[in-house]
Amino acid sequence: MGSYPTVPLARAREYAREARDLLCRGIDPIEHRHAAKRRLLTFRQAVELCAAEKAAEYRSAAHRNQWRASLERHVVPMIGDMAVEDMALQDVLQVLRSLWTTKTETGSKVRQRI
Repeated sequence: MGSYPTVPLARAREYAREARDLLCRGIDPIEHRHAAKRRLLTFRQAVELCAAEKAAEYRSAAHRNQWRASLERHVVPMIGDMAVEDMALQDVLQVLRSLWTTKTETGSKVRQRI
């Protein structure tokens, strides 16, 4: 549930109540939490889904491949396993900082594609 400064007592009680409710229904609360995390869309999965949509926009196969390759090369290794809904501005900036200083044009394109 978390330690005191991070999780207030009222929230810890709420977590405990939810866990008891799950147990009463025969559901393991820990497994339920892990299953919920697995259902989240990762950035890697979002790239796959978006690549299929973007493919129709580009006339040449080279442009389609370039769009996807830039994300797979520069972004997916750093934040590919992160859930999209958990991503924050700081995560994106972490990826882009190194690109902007060394490859400005690539950094701008990757920023747009993210």
